[in-house]
Amino acid sequence: AFHFEKAYKANTSSSQAALLLARALHKAGQVEKAMEYYNIAINNDSKNGEAFMYRGALKLFLNKSTGGCSDIQQARNMGIKEAEDLYKKYCK
Repeated sequence: AFHFEKAYKANTSSSQAALLLARALHKAGQVEKAMEYYNIAINNDSKNGEAFMYRGALKLFLNKSTGGCSDIQQARNMGIKEAEDLYKKYCK
């Protein structure tokens, strides 16, 4: 996560850098910090479908199904194919 954190700090307005940092934190089990950076990624670019999908998946993991499914639906609306599978599996 250190390298992604460095990249994010070099460009804090980058939605993609925030998303990559969030993914690394998520994989490392730092879910609260990951959620914070997924939120930043979405705030920096409200059309970042991947950020919505991964934030939704994290919300589902945290048993926040309503918010999780809402985020995953948003990602589906943006054409993120993986979000379609997640929605069918966890939100129907």
